[in-house]
Amino acid sequence: MSQNDMVLEYLKGHDGITSKEASIKLSCTRLAARIDVLRKRGHEITDEWDYSLNQFGNKVRFKRYRLVKE
Repeated sequence: MSQNDMVLEYLKGHDGITSKEASIKLSCTRLAARIDVLRKRGHEITDEWDYSLNQFGNKVRFKRYRLVKE
């Protein structure tokens, strides 16, 4: 199974994915590239900024990608 397919399957079964989740759970280090390919294949995927605190207590932001229900 390709990384594109793994990301798509993950999106179908979860409420979105971040680059950290993709790296840890799918060994995919270039999530934005995989999302670009999936969008070009016709999948409607939204993205939004999400915020959290890192281990030092600093606010950080990151993208969360979500698949619009097909």
